[in-house]
Amino acid sequence: MKRKLFFIILGFIAFVSCTKDFDTINTNPNVAEKVDPDFLFPTSVVNTARLLEDIEYEAGWTYGMYWTESGGAFVNFGTVDVTLEGWWRRFYINCLTGLSKIDQMYAADSNYTNRVLVAKIWESYIYSQMISFWGPVPFSDAINEQVTSSYDSESEIYHTLINNLIACSDSLNPDGDTYMQAADLIYGGDLVKWKKFARSLALRLTMQIYNTDSEFAGPVLTELLAEPDNLISSNDDNAIFRWYAGSEQWNPLYQRFIYSPGDRKVNISEFLYMYLAPYNDPRLSLYAEAAAANGEYSGRPITKAGIPAGADINPNPHAGRSDNDYSKPGDMWFAEEGYFSLLMYPEVCFLRAEAAYLGLSAESAKTMYYAGIDASLKMFGKENKAELYKAVGGVTWGTYGAGTTDWIGAILPQYKFTSEIKNPYKQIIIQSWLAMYPRGLDAWTLFRRTGIVQLPVIFSSDPSNTEIPVSSPLPERFKYPNEERVYNSAGYNEGVSYLEAGDLMYTPLMFSENK
Repeated sequence: MKRKLFFIILGFIAFVSCTKDFDTINTNPNVAEKVDPDFLFPTSVVNTARLLEDIEYEAGWTYGMYWTESGGAFVNFGTVDVTLEGWWRRFYINCLTGLSKIDQMYAADSNYTNRVLVAKIWESYIYSQMISFWGPVPFSDAINEQVTSSYDSESEIYHTLINNLIACSDSLNPDGDTYMQAADLIYGGDLVKWKKFARSLALRLTMQIYNTDSEFAGPVLTELLAEPDNLISSNDDNAIFRWYAGSEQWNPLYQRFIYSPGDRKVNISEFLYMYLAPYNDPRLSLYAEAAAANGEYSGRPITKAGIPAGADINPNPHAGRSDNDYSKPGDMWFAEEGYFSLLMYPEVCFLRAEAAYLGLSAESAKTMYYAGIDASLKMFGKENKAELYKAVGGVTWGTYGAGTTDWIGAILPQYKFTSEIKNPYKQIIIQSWLAMYPRGLDAWTLFRRTGIVQLPVIFSSDPSNTEIPVSSPLPERFKYPNEERVYNSAGYNEGVSYLEAGDLMYTPLMFSENK
């Protein structure tokens, strides 16, 4: 019944949208159509999940060092402006506009108080993703029904989002109104879980800016960490969007790689393999499947050009290999009824462990670190392997793990990358990254903001592109779409003025360790 009602909702919205197009000429533009929030809210959720999955496909899995893909400009650390334009428009039109309408039409109606608050929480989640991709974006003046809008600085946006999330969490009344179960595609109308999600997202964002904005972030962290029970506190609280079986709403990965597979192939990265296999990680068999060619697990190097210019590697052990010589991601990620995760209990545990390690709370960093590992393994039905895994060197708190060396470093020591683990802080970040799998976009942010994890050298496949270093680190951001420069030049220039090195892929954002 929940699924059927959900598709009726989507059908109704599509009908309303079409009808509005036909009736525009006879409609007073100053009078807003009053559409029920139970129709507007799930549309935003679905559109957001689809958009983020598309960005994962084009860039996130590579930037998060989880999967490698054959083909695509972004996975080669390039850009395609029409793709950036599509993402930008979809965020503002498909994901945010409906939420703005909920606020405009129902904020003053006490019968809709909780639903307006939940919409604001969801809006904050969307903006939290956007600023981690671009940095400064249109925010306070974004949904104004105009082509032009001003940009806000990263600091202004972060402060507003964090304050709003805490305020919304505090204001939600579990005994008040709620979305229909079928309309709330994250928590099914459970307002207590929305309260926890809001504060947990505030925790993520506050930790994200702590290194560069401790004056603001410090007191907020003290407040959030003083009441851990008000954060996501078990896997039952995980914020997950689930796809449904059937072509109307099935998993986009199922569509792309199983139902109508295209030319692109996907394998796990050598980087991921190097942090799984040497540490006897029980998640390996779920995160990946053995290579079809030889029945063994292996990861494909994430670099596209393979070797640095002028280097003599003969024979090249990867020459002539096909996709079947490397492990593919596990079947569960391509299931028709898969899921898209937003914020999970293991990540909250590792955020708390990190805060404790940095002296920002009185909690035990070690205890929260192990709680995060336990929660992640339990999610995948591997809790019976937890004690063995936690006894492995490099996984046991405070111990050294030698890991292994990547293929190119084994041949050319000057480019050596190893998956060794030297200190507890790196242990926390690596385990947080492993638990996020395969949410590459958030992993990309984790790498940029901490800078503790050594990443392999990635050699540019296009040395003539002067914007991309020949030995490329991960990009720091997405560039703004060109249409912003053309049609919103004042806003665009304002946004660029907040960026120290301009509108470039390698301009560090506010939270970046490279700033």
